Amino acid sequence: EQHDVSAKHPKVVKRLLDLAGKMREDLGDSTKKMTGRNRRPPGRI
Repeated sequence: EQHDVSAKHPKVVKRLLDLAGKMREDLGDSTKKMTGRNRRPPGRI
């Protein structure tokens, strides 16, 4: 992106951060050392 508009749209930023947090809880996030609730072993469906 060329312009940071997050300060002009704090509600959108909060909504996106909330959604990202829910996805981390569900899928996990190795950068934050979080194990997701709905992980499965590799190669399994």
